[in-house]
Amino acid sequence: MAHLRHFRMSPRKIRIVAEAVQRMPASAAVDYLKLMPQAPAKPLAKLIASAVANARHNFQIAANDLVISEILVNQGPTLKRWRPRAFGRAGMIRHRSSHISVKLMERPGAARAAVLAKKPVAGVAVKTVTLSELRRGVGLGDGKDQKDAGGDGKSGAVKGFRRKLFQRKAG
Repeated sequence: MAHLRHFRMSPRKIRIVAEAVQRMPASAAVDYLKLMPQAPAKPLAKLIASAVANARHNFQIAANDLVISEILVNQGPTLKRWRPRAFGRAGMIRHRSSHISVKLMERPGAARAAVLAKKPVAGVAVKTVTLSELRRGVGLGDGKDQKDAGGDGKSGAVKGFRRKLFQRKAG
């Protein structure tokens, strides 16, 4: 499931495009929307791609096994503006917005793919280091980034990897 909130387009315009891809396979719907000339097609394709990425990351479901079960397009807040009209009157302009939700479901009979699990890259050694080892400086390589200005290991500014990891503010 993925949400797009406060999208500055009328829900009426979005529903026309959303109904065209309802109950389609998700990957086919994204390709179909990329070729549509209507304005809401691009953001809707991006939203469906986001929902596919969520399902793949959170539930390990392959992108080919996902089908769009429903697309909800609800009205969001309306911005009201005024335009001067004849005889000192004011005409109201409504800038409508939308909230869009995409629900995906797994294709019936689809098996969960085990190939989505991350495999280690051949030739690259991966070492697990605990937090206490990081603080002591163990497992950081040749020791060049463990040197500090004071020389005793406790005073002065810590340089290199440890400084980036344990500094107070990111920057």
